[in-house]
Amino acid sequence: MLERIGVSSIDELTAAIPEDLRLGRELDLPAPSCEAELLAWFRSLAAKNLNAATEPCFLGAGVYQHGQPTTVDHLLNRGEFFTSYTPYQPEISQGTLQAIFEFQTMVCSLTGLDVSQASLYQGAAAFVEGLLLARRVRRRGTIFLVPESVHPHYVETLRTYLAHLDFTLEVVAIDPVSGRIDEDDLGRRLNDEVIALAVQSPNFYGVVERTDLLARRVHDAGALLVAVFNEPYSLGLLRSPGDLGADIAAGEFQAFASPAGFGGPHVGVLAAREKMMRQMPGRIVGETQDCEGRRGFVLTLSTREQHIRREKATSNVCTNSGLMALASTIHLCLLGKQGLALAADLCRRHAALAIEKLTALPGVERIYSGPVFNEFALRFPLPARQIAERLAERGILAPVPLDLFDPSRENDGLLALTELTGPAEIDRLAVALGEVL
Repeated sequence: MLERIGVSSIDELTAAIPEDLRLGRELDLPAPSCEAELLAWFRSLAAKNLNAATEPCFLGAGVYQHGQPTTVDHLLNRGEFFTSYTPYQPEISQGTLQAIFEFQTMVCSLTGLDVSQASLYQGAAAFVEGLLLARRVRRRGTIFLVPESVHPHYVETLRTYLAHLDFTLEVVAIDPVSGRIDEDDLGRRLNDEVIALAVQSPNFYGVVERTDLLARRVHDAGALLVAVFNEPYSLGLLRSPGDLGADIAAGEFQAFASPAGFGGPHVGVLAAREKMMRQMPGRIVGETQDCEGRRGFVLTLSTREQHIRREKATSNVCTNSGLMALASTIHLCLLGKQGLALAADLCRRHAALAIEKLTALPGVERIYSGPVFNEFALRFPLPARQIAERLAERGILAPVPLDLFDPSRENDGLLALTELTGPAEIDRLAVALGEVL
């Protein structure tokens, strides 16, 4: 293998890694410990963290702390649903296939689009796959338009994908007052080479976009619109992407599938118009009947081609994010339409109350005036990181400092509200923030 790629040794292969990062020495490990000692040590480490499940958590920026019914964990372990394998043999995978079918159905219901698939690990991958799907459908063009208000991690993922493809990413400005896409800048950038515009709503700063107006402008220019979402609870209250004119919807179901954690696990969502179905990555489960007329589920469309076509394949998506898709499906079944709408409305009400209370504090102001769902950006008289550290000392997780993404935004921070952060938690935050300013 080394000869094939043109290097003489493993050391030469890893020469790009800085010397001080290479393991060229013996590890200085402590003596072995028994299981009880190791568990006690890990518990002592865990105790140093603030627990988002027990302390007020106002963090968002793509990962949200919502209520997780205990029933979800119980049903996840049922053998007829749970498997680590892709369900290629329908005769022994009916539970898994039905779970994916129900997942797809719920995604279509929430996004207002015709067809959905399963298999994407997180929202950033779904975002990229949605744009690449748009290119396969449109069959021409070289430019993707992505606003400043799309999640920075999603944009960086797209840049990674495009590094070796003949496509260009152009960033569309946002209005400095409203926080919405700058329509004048969009108009200047729309041309025959534009494949699609990505619109995140609510966007990274929490502002709800006018997706319907943007869709009309983009379609008039002959391009497609890809709707993006981080916070799926917004789909329980706002009009669906499909109803607003989106051709493709891509996003994240983490809020339904798992509590906030150290980077996951998440589950990506991708839905589109029916005419785009054969260009979708991953797999689609369909309902059928067997020869005796009994209801059954099969893989209607599975892009298994990626295993043999390599760079000519539709996508490199091949395995299945089935466990988290199952978790989100169970959660949505337990919520139901009315439950989801009620939880979403609580998120909105709590955000409105938090904005009112926090902006009443000296030196605290909203950065953008556009309407929000449950997340918003504030500017503080002190660095946001300093505020986050002082609030953590008081047992409160807030805010997300925006200089993590843009070094020029030292005093700016994001706060997110859910059904778990009600009036009592908001009052506690307002008092603590007043003390640290």
